[in-house]
Amino acid sequence: MITVYDYAVIAFYFVFLGGLGWYYRHTAADSDEFFRGSGQMPWWLVGTKSFMGSFSAWTFTGAAALAYDHGFVVLVLYLANVLMFVSNWAWTAARFRQLRVIIGMEAIRLRLGLANEQFFIWISYPVGWLVAGIQLYGLGIICGSMFHLDVRTMIVVCGLSMIFLSALGGAWGVAASNFLQTLILLPITLVVAAYALHVSGGLGNLLHQLPPSSRDFLASDVKGFGAWFVVANVLDKLFNANSLTNTGAVYLAVRDGRAARKVALLSAALFLLGSAVWFLPPWTARALGWDLHALFPALARPSEGAFLAVVVKFFPAGLIGLFATGMISATLATMDNSLSGSAGIVARSIYLPLFRPKASERELVLVGRLATIVLGLVTIAIALVYTTWRDVGVFQLMLSFGAILGIPMAIPIVCCLFLRRAPDWAAWSTVVVNLGAVGLGTFLATLPSFQAMVARAGLSAYLQRFVEHDYVFLVLFNLVTGVGWYVLVAILFRDRLSAPRRAHVKEFFRRFDTPLSPAELREEGSDSIRTVGIGKLVMGFAGVIALLIFIPNPLPGRLAILFCVAAVGLIGFGLYRFGGRVTPAAVKKN
Repeated sequence: MITVYDYAVIAFYFVFLGGLGWYYRHTAADSDEFFRGSGQMPWWLVGTKSFMGSFSAWTFTGAAALAYDHGFVVLVLYLANVLMFVSNWAWTAARFRQLRVIIGMEAIRLRLGLANEQFFIWISYPVGWLVAGIQLYGLGIICGSMFHLDVRTMIVVCGLSMIFLSALGGAWGVAASNFLQTLILLPITLVVAAYALHVSGGLGNLLHQLPPSSRDFLASDVKGFGAWFVVANVLDKLFNANSLTNTGAVYLAVRDGRAARKVALLSAALFLLGSAVWFLPPWTARALGWDLHALFPALARPSEGAFLAVVVKFFPAGLIGLFATGMISATLATMDNSLSGSAGIVARSIYLPLFRPKASERELVLVGRLATIVLGLVTIAIALVYTTWRDVGVFQLMLSFGAILGIPMAIPIVCCLFLRRAPDWAAWSTVVVNLGAVGLGTFLATLPSFQAMVARAGLSAYLQRFVEHDYVFLVLFNLVTGVGWYVLVAILFRDRLSAPRRAHVKEFFRRFDTPLSPAELREEGSDSIRTVGIGKLVMGFAGVIALLIFIPNPLPGRLAILFCVAAVGLIGFGLYRFGGRVTPAAVKKN
């Protein structure tokens, strides 16, 4: 049951986020500091930022629905995220940091030229807005259902909070909020998992009560799933993870390549922990046969409330509000990162080279802040549109956009790291060929005349299989077509670059393969002073949340609140106590 204490916790959380943005309002001396923290952020801070930026409240709606409906197959999908970060650790994390740029698109310009940079900006922007809108829509679903509030209202409130933090606090504000959000999310989801195991009678009893089909890691008997679905999802994650326009830009914020590899390992470890506990609640709801439609009548797909069911049925006063802040955190962190990255592109890859080559650093920061506001409002509008699509689930929305748009853009940016002598136009033409081929194939598949021709040829079963496994076919078709096209162009038109472009490409790979020198590291320094500031903020948040212990709850509820407070507060104290060992460069800078 929702109480006034829960609403108070949520209200305090939003006020605290606003204060966080205000606290970091001065961390924007130039565009380097505003967009990536001047490459001085500690690896654990960027690691939590990377982790929080890789999922959203969709995990607790769309993915929870997948776990409820089909069981263990959701683990395969989330373990693919672990593999994604492991691939960064093994190959790209350190090399991306060594590119010595402020935003990822500047590396695209160096490797593929100005035309490709602009092409990927303008084709990726709509995709970023659409995905961010999906994430905000998922957050509106989960909060609106829990608190019986209008989904549109929740979308607007959460979206405006995100805009304020990102526009005012810059990279340091976003990273600090992501770190705090991780500290909230992990202990509260551990508590939810503990409640789920308790009410289900333990892990062994829970697994025994699940239908046999739920224990199939491939969901072989489910339409659209199976072994090829898992293969397609893993390939999807690997290509996107090693693309500079996606995960790779995260690593630009840390001190050096070694720190970047630590970021990747921390993100992988956090995802491994999350995968072990996030889906116990929806499995419990399935095993015990709870009526989700009765619990969440406002949801078009009641299974998207499977995670929430444990919370609303068993959580004590105050703890529901803390859980809600964790869910809000999961999405706001992703969108904060997206807004920050998009604003950096507007300022440094559009405004600076195309309109104001002599713009001052102060002007670039102002442009970045204005871009954050505009892009945030666009994201809110898109999320509001999604609320009218009541026959489409959040999970399907995420898969569709990733397969149709994400993969074609990732392919050339990954291939260009291997094929060094391909012409610049190989990159944008790969995207065009992929999107054109997919669009043509989809159009033909819907034509009655084409369907009749397929039937006469005795191939109707294959067309039906394509319809049922559209995600698999889209991913594999895009990969085969895109990689094949890029390789073919690289072979037939190799060494066709002009002398200046050859010099730029050579410089790209020199940076890519060369660790930062001691002189470069001394020049950038490290920012330990702000580590102490983060520790103070975390302890302050834990101190206020500790007041929930005095709410008249049963002993298990108070112990659960105490666990969350202790987890957050102890880490904050550790940062405050041991994080102030400042390097001379950091002292001088600050």
